[in-house]
Amino acid sequence: MDSYNTIYKGSDDIQMSRLVNEEDDIGTSSLLKRKWKTLTLALGLLSVVCTPCDNQSCFNGGLCKSVGDNFTCTCRPVFSGNRCEVGSCDSSPCLNGGICDINGNTYSCTCLRGFSGGQCQMSVCDSNPCSNGGLCQVKGANYKCTCDSGFSGDQCDGTPCDNQPCFNGGLCKSIGDNFTCTCQPGFSGYRCEVGPCDSSPCLNGGTCDIKGNTHSCTCLRGFSGGQCQTCGRAKVDIVIILDSSTSVGYDNYQKMKNFCKDLLKKADLGSGNIQVGIVLITSAVRIEFHMNTFSTSQDIMEAIDDLPYIYGSTHTFDALNKMRSQMFTAANGDRDGVPNVAVILTDGVSNLNSGKTILEAEQARAEGIHIYAIGIGLSDTRELDAMASRPASKNSFKVKSFDELAVLNDQVFRTFCSGKQ
Repeated sequence: MDSYNTIYKGSDDIQMSRLVNEEDDIGTSSLLKRKWKTLTLALGLLSVVCTPCDNQSCFNGGLCKSVGDNFTCTCRPVFSGNRCEVGSCDSSPCLNGGICDINGNTYSCTCLRGFSGGQCQMSVCDSNPCSNGGLCQVKGANYKCTCDSGFSGDQCDGTPCDNQPCFNGGLCKSIGDNFTCTCQPGFSGYRCEVGPCDSSPCLNGGTCDIKGNTHSCTCLRGFSGGQCQTCGRAKVDIVIILDSSTSVGYDNYQKMKNFCKDLLKKADLGSGNIQVGIVLITSAVRIEFHMNTFSTSQDIMEAIDDLPYIYGSTHTFDALNKMRSQMFTAANGDRDGVPNVAVILTDGVSNLNSGKTILEAEQARAEGIHIYAIGIGLSDTRELDAMASRPASKNSFKVKSFDELAVLNDQVFRTFCSGKQ
């Protein structure tokens, strides 16, 4: 009778053999041996041998080696661990957001913009581009500096004083985000922008020049003094002919009086070198006061304030005649050797004895009286230019309105004081 035994080697080795009892009816021992070999060979083909490495126990291409009931893994250079399960990228070797890639037996890092190095450990901020304590931040492939108070610029190397905010040689000092200026003598203002000439100290068209920490005035011809305040004409006798006709109107008449006062304020009235008389143009021309009536500046100004507005026609001929024949006389203040000047202000052409107006002006000029003619709002200036001394371009003045008389004041005074005729 046949019987079978299963023999286990380890946990996986199996070998089967057939044992034949001694009572087997096989006749000879040689036959038994042949059958045994044949059976053993056939069953050997069915033997299954299992090892610890059969389950692919090593990851990532590691080589497995059985050691008894266990195994060992020989890992590729970029892997580690008992089963080669730990890769070089698992430790996050790429810094600053870099991406780790396994390449053969090593790894490489693909860095974000602004970073470099084998592990993306280097950035554009590593060179400390931000000066004066500025904070560097990577921005794409570049960097941005956040500056401390008082500094500015792409690299925080700028201060409020870098743009030289202090003028005229002022010394700048940074204070936080601001600055202060220490000005040179003669200058002032937050940025030393106010100089000795900014207050227009030079009068009557004089030119101001900075000299060290002060100024000097270069005066126009006819003026002198540290501020060009003195009229060059030492002595002059003046008659003002003022239009008081109906066309002027009360309010505009006041503006004409203010013009006269402002003009005379610039003159040296108080010393007696300049004398003033006034004639009013109306239907019946009036002499308000002669050149020797008042001797002080205050009296003259008050007399101008008291000038009445009379209304009437524009009798310019008669006003010129009285100026020539009655005002410029020794009895009424005309002085020998002193220039005679007449200033006429009118808003229209003469409408009484108009044919004689220009002839009377020519006669006055022939007797040495210099005439300045001022027209306000005139559409026809031929009579005005004909009355004025030659050349008319230097002695005839026109404005569009009574309000513009204030602008004209300096121009007339400069012309008068310079003696240009």
